[in-house]
Amino acid sequence: MITDLRGFTALAERLDPEQVVTLLNSYFETMLEVTHRYQGAVNEIIGDSILVIFGAPQEMPDRLRERSPVPIAMQNAMARGQREEP
Repeated sequence: MITDLRGFTALAERLDPEQVVTLLNSYFETMLEVTHRYQGAVNEIIGDSILVIFGAPQEMPDRLRERSPVPIAMQNAMARGQREEP
């Protein structure tokens, strides 16, 4: 699974570098928490994209069915984080 921030490039062009780092740190922290909860492994982080794999290094039975809620959990976590920001 690959995730990224919608509109990140345009947003990053308007923010100060420190704000971009803060945004990315918050995003990665949130996404990695959800990823680990569903036994995913981060294969790569490129810019604002995260490549997550399931079933490695050990096989996971029913990994598709069991991990299909992950994208929804990620969206929900991001929405909660946005509501909590000042």
